[in-house]
Amino acid sequence: AKEETYAFKENKMDKLMSKDKDMKRFELDEDGNLVERKDFEEDPTGGSVADSKKFRCTQLRMDNNKLVPNALGSLSMFLGHVLYRPEQHLNHLDLSCNGIEVLPATFGNAPLHTLLLHQNRISSIKEVAKLQHLHGTLRKLTLNGNPVQEKERKRYKYKVLFYLPFVTNFDDSRITPKDRDALKTFESIFVPKGKRGSTKKFALPPISPSPAQSPVPH
Repeated sequence: AKEETYAFKENKMDKLMSKDKDMKRFELDEDGNLVERKDFEEDPTGGSVADSKKFRCTQLRMDNNKLVPNALGSLSMFLGHVLYRPEQHLNHLDLSCNGIEVLPATFGNAPLHTLLLHQNRISSIKEVAKLQHLHGTLRKLTLNGNPVQEKERKRYKYKVLFYLPFVTNFDDSRITPKDRDALKTFESIFVPKGKRGSTKKFALPPISPSPAQSPVPH
């Protein structure tokens, strides 16, 4: 009876291990039983990556990597594959100096505070508007050096801020109370009535007055 039981275990093991060719999902315990590793996580691609094999970081630099226009289409899957819980920890992502044209609908639900996209090939303000889903966390954004900057010309800064009014640092310049006042003027002049109200759509984080506006200490 013991031999039959052991044979059954071996057959079961062979069946399971055949699906785990990289030996990452299962292991043998002290009694010879096949058990799933405690740090195992399923991967969306069908593979398996243990948490212990993933990078634990809050910042990720992918600048100067010659990323193609649609390279970010599978970004969420990539982040989940190589990083340990990016949806909790990743707050700084550098994608500058690549060939990116299309932005993803999501960045893997990462709580991004800083997103660097300067020197890419983003030409449409509609792509920029995709970043609205980051309104709860995104505060620093760079887009300078993209075709959209030249395309929008003088309206570039306030058109971006119209869609992303929650940003407090844009193209390495701090957003001031004066900028927010100017954004309201921009909206009333250049935005059709039916599309106005983005500054009221999101809860805007507080911004500090510029040094010139700061009260003089006594």
